[in-house]
Amino acid sequence: MLMFRSFRYITACALLIALCQCKGKPAMPAGDKDNGGLALPDGFEAVVVVDSIGPSRHLAIRDNGDVFVKLNISKGDKGSVALRDTDGDGKADQFNDFAKMDHPRGLIYDNGSLWVLHPPFLSVFHDVDRDGTSDKSEVLIEGISTDEVNKRGADHTTNGIRMGIDGWIY
Repeated sequence: MLMFRSFRYITACALLIALCQCKGKPAMPAGDKDNGGLALPDGFEAVVVVDSIGPSRHLAIRDNGDVFVKLNISKGDKGSVALRDTDGDGKADQFNDFAKMDHPRGLIYDNGSLWVLHPPFLSVFHDVDRDGTSDKSEVLIEGISTDEVNKRGADHTTNGIRMGIDGWIY
């Protein structure tokens, strides 16, 4: 139950972030009657963008409002999913399997590329045609983490990345 509530919270936050980062002033979709199960201050509303992809760990938002979600457990070719709202109701109605990676610990979307920290690697996945599916990828850095990554996966290793205002990843 806690994981489900966390997922709903993350999904609602993703929509809020996506709408704040969109260029222009898009009309805000109406909030869900129960705000996705969240208790929010007066004047705030939440929309559950999607509740059918399973537990998730990390989010990154594209400037058009697309939401990139790293699934908690990779399934087949599904490691990260790109979600798109095509009709403006705040709900994802287009789902693309974006890319597969193990142990993700941070995502950044910038200019057609999804930067992923997945110890022991930092990689970038390029969406050249901007269709929501990675067309190519590059491993930029190897060896981020300790030997524990081979024993326990990325559990308790390097976490989180952010892009600074200088364009560098931290």
